[in-house]
Amino acid sequence: MKRYLNQTRKHILLVGSLLLGRGLRYAMIHAE
Repeated sequence: MKRYLNQTRKHILLVGSLLLGRGLRYAMIHAE
């Protein structure tokens, strides 16, 4: 169970960082 939670947390961090990067890029493009 612990290993599953650890994997899920890693997955969430990975997806979160991808979304954050995409959101930042989108904001930069549309800020101008």
